[in-house]
Amino acid sequence: MTRRITAIGLFLLLSVLGAALAQQASAIEFARRSAARNATESWNGMYYKAEWGMPLAVVVPPTAKSQSDYSWGVPSYRTAPVAPQYAPGHPEAGVYQRRLFRPTPSQPSDTTQLGVYSVRGPW
Repeated sequence: MTRRITAIGLFLLLSVLGAALAQQASAIEFARRSAARNATESWNGMYYKAEWGMPLAVVVPPTAKSQSDYSWGVPSYRTAPVAPQYAPGHPEAGVYQRRLFRPTPSQPSDTTQLGVYSVRGPW
């Protein structure tokens, strides 16, 4: 009876440790892919918010991994990853050149044309 309880306890302990290791490995893989993507991609798109005169960052919780984009046509719904606005250890402000961005169209056909982009902060 004691061996059975010990075996069950050992099995439960190994199951919890295995789940924790799998979660840690998933977080490390997500961080690695995010770092690789952030080295080549910007947090904003090619449009700016007309009221602000620049792209607008909407800060989402640090646990957010994806955002939804809607458009006319096929596909009308897309899921895209959420990038951090700043690279880790990057305290300086970036250079903003308005000529690199387009204004919001009068009749946008996609939510990415609104000039509002979801970002995760540097925390």
